[in-house]
Amino acid sequence: LGVKLQFALSSCTSWHVIDEDFNYEAFYNNILMFFEECCTKWDKAKIAELLLWWNHSIFGHANMSAYHPQ
Repeated sequence: LGVKLQFALSSCTSWHVIDEDFNYEAFYNNILMFFEECCTKWDKAKIAELLLWWNHSIFGHANMSAYHPQ
C-alpha cells in the first residue's frame, strides 16, 4: 500500500521500479525490514500491536487475524 501511495502522489505518469530519484523496490524492502527485522521484545510487541490495529482498521473485527511473524 505504501508503494502505491508513493506512486499516486508522485508526478510520474507510468510505473517504473526507479522513477526519477525514487527507488520503489528499495522502499518496499525497507518497509519489510521494518516489520521483519526488529530486535527487541518491545519492538516486536509494538509491531504486533500496529499490525493488529491495521488489520482491524482494514478488515474489521470479524475478519482480522493476528500477526504472527515466521
